[in-house]
Formats: sequence, C-alpha cells, structure tokens
Amino acid sequence: MSNGNYYSQPGSSALPGSLAATINRVNRFDWNNMVDDAGNPLDARLSNYIDDYVNDPRKTEEDIQQLLSNIRPDMDIPEEERGETPEAMKYPLYVHQQVALKWMTDMEEGTNKGGILADDMGLGKTISTLALMVSRQSPDNIKVCELSQLVRPNPS
Repeated sequence: MSNGNYYSQPGSSALPGSLAATINRVNRFDWNNMVDDAGNPLDARLSNYIDDYVNDPRKTEEDIQQLLSNIRPDMDIPEEERGETPEAMKYPLYVHQQVALKWMTDMEEGTNKGGILADDMGLGKTISTLALMVSRQSPDNIKVCELSQLVRPNPS
C-alpha cells in the first residue's frame, strides 16, 4: 500500500474511499513508530502534522484523548441511536443522513464543539445540516423569512 491510497480490508463493509474505510485504515497505523500496518513509514506531511498536534503545549493529554475518542466509523452508531427525521422536514432522511444528524447533535452537546462532516459529494450534508437546524431551534425569538426575501435582484 502506498500512503494516501484508500482501501477496505477484505470482508469490511466500508466502501473504498469512505470515511469509515479511512478510519479503519488509520486505526491500524503504529503511531508510536509512525508506520502503517505494512511497516511503511507514514508520509512526512502526516508525521509532521501529528507531531505538531500531539506536542502542542496548549493541549493536555486529556484534551487529546477526548478529541481522539470522537473519531469512529459511522457503522459504530447503533440503528436505534441514529437521528430521526425532524417533523419540519418534508421527506424522511436516508440512513446515512440520520447518522450525520446524530453525529452533529452529539458534537453540539459534547465537549468538542464542532467537527468536519466529510463524505462523498451529493450524499446530503446540506440536508443533514438543515435537519440539525430545525431539530435544535434557538430558544430566542428569531424571525425566519423565506429565502426569496433574502435573495433579490439588485433594483438598479
């Protein structure tokens, strides 16, 4: 394997190039010796990034462990714990969008605020984000208007 190529282990349900496949792949890295599962040295950019991240004096060991504990493949979220489609949504969310909604909700409620929801283009990150927004509305009385009221041609 060359560094940077994404693959799934035989028998793995993760799609090649998916976030789950990437997480499964890096879980087998030997981070102490900075080599992959075949014993090849990790790319220098990754090694330098990890070194900068781990040796950042602003972070404690506990902070780092907390951040790393949130990295997991989506297949680890049991079906009964996945986010349900909010009532305000006209159409039901797909399973992967429910997983994204659950993950984003957990990120907002947890100590690690924010994150990167990354998957292939066209899978519905925008829909999942809208589902998060309507499921966790602000307690403040914020006026919401139609998009057509916000986006108008210049009158001149």
